[in-house]
Formats: sequence, structure tokens, C-alpha cells
Amino acid sequence: MLNAKIAAISAGTNVRYETTTNCSGWYHLANLPPSLYRIEIEKPGFKKLIRQEVILHVQDCSEIDFEMALGDISETVTVEAGAPFVIWESADRQRK
Repeated sequence: MLNAKIAAISAGTNVRYETTTNCSGWYHLANLPPSLYRIEIEKPGFKKLIRQEVILHVQDCSEIDFEMALGDISETVTVEAGAPFVIWESADRQRK
């Protein structure tokens, strides 16, 4: 999924590390300090995903996959005024 926002938030410091997914849905967060993290994924039109208690140790290289579900989509169309009336006049004139 292209351009989903990924955030890893440290439980101990509340520091936020962010990235976005590429056109294949891959993402990469490098050099995260060892800690307990909360992972959040957001993309308009989809439900926000949160994974609690993701533990990273020294030299961990973790692959965490997510599956996003469609969210509620609503569209509102507001009509301010109707189309103006058109008055047609004939260009034909009777000659005398």
C-alpha cells in the first residue's frame, strides 16, 4: 500500500520515529534504540492500526507485516442553488 504512514513510538521516552510505505507496501525504520514500542499505521480511507508492546532488542532486525481494513468512507454533496432558468427567445421575426 503506497504512502501509508508508519510510526514507532517509544513507550519509555514517547519519541516518535516515522516513515511511509513505498509503492510495494514496504517500509523501513532504521537505527531504532532498544525499547518497547507502539506501532501505528494510517492511510486515508483505511482503519488506523495500532500494535502495542513491540519489543526491540540490540541488533534486532524485525519484519512486521500488517493488513489494513477499509475504513468508513462518507461523501457529502451540498447543493447551494439550482441552475438558473434559461429564457429562450426566437430570432425569427415576421416581415411585413
